[in-house]
Amino acid sequence: MPWAIVACVLMPLHLEALALTPMGWGIDTVAAIAQGVTALPGAVLRVPSMPPEGLVLLAFGGLWLCLWQRAWRLLGLAPVLAGYATLLFVAPPDVLISNDAKLVAVRGADGDYLPSRRRAGNWTEDS
Repeated sequence: MPWAIVACVLMPLHLEALALTPMGWGIDTVAAIAQGVTALPGAVLRVPSMPPEGLVLLAFGGLWLCLWQRAWRLLGLAPVLAGYATLLFVAPPDVLISNDAKLVAVRGADGDYLPSRRRAGNWTEDS
């Protein structure tokens, strides 16, 4: 950030490259650290999406906690906890279908997905 401010100060003089170069070094360093951290084992953890009901409960409880100032505002903790509890009841889908409907996977009894094709090149994943 300091180099961004220096670059803004130097822009009227058309000398911003003097500050943008070290700023790029800093950005590259942060990106390298981020890649190193994501390469660590266990760095990626998939969590289920919260159902809409849970999100509504969280929003209501959060608003309740923020809007009221008396002691009974703590009642807003109940919907917040209930909203988080909805994550315990999320089940993975039984059938996955690709966008072009050429690939299908069905969840087996052991919880693993059984794909319609075995070739790895056909699978894409959106994060």
